[in-house]
Amino acid sequence: MSDEPYTFATFVTMQNEVLPTMPHNDLTGKTIIVTGSNTGIGYEVAKAIATMKPAKLILAARNEEKTLKALQNIQAETGFKSLEFMQLDLASFDSVRAFAAKYKESGYSLDVLINNAGVNMPEWIVTKDGYETAVQTNHLSTTFLTILLTPILAKSSNPRIVLVSSEVHYMLEPPIRAAISTTPTPIKTANDPSFYPSDEHMPGMENYKITKLFNVLTAQELSRRLPNIFSCSVNPGLTVSELRQTERGAEMKKLSFAGVESRPTVEGAKAIVYCAVVEKPGSNGGFYTNVREEKPAVITQGEKGKEFAGRLWRESVEIYKGLGVELEDWVLA
Repeated sequence: MSDEPYTFATFVTMQNEVLPTMPHNDLTGKTIIVTGSNTGIGYEVAKAIATMKPAKLILAARNEEKTLKALQNIQAETGFKSLEFMQLDLASFDSVRAFAAKYKESGYSLDVLINNAGVNMPEWIVTKDGYETAVQTNHLSTTFLTILLTPILAKSSNPRIVLVSSEVHYMLEPPIRAAISTTPTPIKTANDPSFYPSDEHMPGMENYKITKLFNVLTAQELSRRLPNIFSCSVNPGLTVSELRQTERGAEMKKLSFAGVESRPTVEGAKAIVYCAVVEKPGSNGGFYTNVREEKPAVITQGEKGKEFAGRLWRESVEIYKGLGVELEDWVLA
């Protein structure tokens, strides 16, 4: 029997909950980055942010053509013109470094970093940097980008870091959950295909769940290391876009027979926008779903969760040090 109080019944209830209207606030003078903002939830987040008239909204994504089209659509739908595309491929550390360098050179300020971009791979594919694509995209590069942009964020009067996680971080198979939470090297473990059962649905789905768990832990660790910056992880729920972006679409659609309906992407965007713009969303380092704070998975809580997050952070930092990048004291402490 699992010690995780979050059950499939909990998932069904929360997934089918009617959410309030899209959060809104005056973002005059604010600069926002949304990664993975050319489609799906990220696009809806960017569009919602555009209606709040920030000083500048940066659409950070890999595909220039798709992102420029998304930018034009947002301009047409909202009338907001201060949007800019900046190329970012989270499957490449070089791209992350280039993005951060270009951003610093631009002289732009930064108030909110919304780390929305992520992948759920249908097969095991290793990046040129030597990491499974989801491990690098969803965790390593996202955290690396956050670290590189933090000196700019820290100058804001109300800085925020939003990491898009998922309810699937609760749903790891018990043996996987036990192993990943106790290993001294969670990234090395997650990056090893032999760690996962040889099932047709593995390692992809379990691997994806682990990366979303890493997002929760990273938000917690950021809140401890950067108490003056609000950091959080967010669950957008199961949305239509997720069904389209994975070859497991048929598998996920079976959930409808259990009373689960996928949300429109605009509904999935609400919790993300909530954390990005409302005055007092909740606890620093918290996990948010359905436009409110909820308890994350048991293995992320208490002293054991804190120790787990610390291990993950230190292993990540060792990887970044190997890239030859200069890291600030708060990262290395």
